[in-house]
Amino acid sequence: MEYCGGGDLGSFIKHYGSVPEAVTRRFFRQLASAIQYMRAMNVAHMDLKPQNILLTNQHKPCVKVSDFGLSQYLKKNEQASSFRGSPLYMAPEIFCREPYDSRVDLWSCGVILYECLYGIPPFTAHTYSELVVQILSQQSINYPTNVHLSSVCLNLLQALLVRNPHERITFERLFTHPFVDLTKLSSSAELDKANSYVMKSQQAESEDNLVEAIKLLSNAVQTYIRCLELFDEGEEKVKFREKIKAYLEHAENMKERLRPVIMELPLSQSLDQVEWDDWPQVRAAELVAHTAYDLERQEQWNAALSKYTLAIESAMHVLSNENRGTERSIKLQRKVSSWLSAAERIKKYVDVMNDDYEISMNSTDEADKQLHQITANKQCIIS
Repeated sequence: MEYCGGGDLGSFIKHYGSVPEAVTRRFFRQLASAIQYMRAMNVAHMDLKPQNILLTNQHKPCVKVSDFGLSQYLKKNEQASSFRGSPLYMAPEIFCREPYDSRVDLWSCGVILYECLYGIPPFTAHTYSELVVQILSQQSINYPTNVHLSSVCLNLLQALLVRNPHERITFERLFTHPFVDLTKLSSSAELDKANSYVMKSQQAESEDNLVEAIKLLSNAVQTYIRCLELFDEGEEKVKFREKIKAYLEHAENMKERLRPVIMELPLSQSLDQVEWDDWPQVRAAELVAHTAYDLERQEQWNAALSKYTLAIESAMHVLSNENRGTERSIKLQRKVSSWLSAAERIKKYVDVMNDDYEISMNSTDEADKQLHQITANKQCIIS
């Protein structure tokens, strides 16, 4: 057995009230990870509640699920029918005295998540009968507006607290939901993955493939950031932060190297209304290309790319219907080639910027900060 010196989640909520979202997310991801393991073992807990979720310590607690007295082996789609669980956290289908399955644990998770975020459960009643009526009611569950939640957090909460088990979020979707995303739980294996990204990024950069290098380095940084929680506060964590910062700065430098260099428009590129007088499509394409150039100078990259693309498509349509051996066709091909070069430069830059690789470490330790804030002025009473 493992001693958990931080008490249980129920006592934690009772003592501190509502738990900040960042801290709640850390706890809930660990709970979801435990449920994922139980699912792999074909076990349904059937009595998930804050009192059965233990905290390893008060400084930087991890959650441990306990009290499997009511748990049951249930394979996929297998059902149970006995009355079990703590009423406040029991799923509506259990009260209906009809067969139910492991999805009851999803409802219980929703009630636990609600209680963490708001400091109170979603249902309050003086008697057992009143509680059952509220849980089975068709009225919408109230989500207080005095607590600000992120959209992904509220989305998951509402997806869990669905009375009809067939419409409730599935376990698979829970494990991959953005608020949980168990694929991104930090571990030493994640550190190895991040190091691999860095090596591949360096290789891509040496081959002058900056777009791929930026993507790989950004993946490395995101993975490193998730691994910050593996380190306790101290010199090692400070050095690790500095390492991440250096990679961030290098990624930004590579982005700057991708920024299109705007050349002065050669005289041969300027409009010659006489030369293309009998080719109105070309004159129109050339005018659009000049607009693209002006937009490029204003660093309106997406608009410039759109105009260059339009000019290229129009000119290519003309070339497909003209003899390419003529002098003016050759001139047009050169024009199209210069437009293509400009468009390719811009597209590389736009692709990197649109992929939103802007990463900040400001939120990486948010859970630690918020946990410290809520415990700093109160000494936790462990029961």
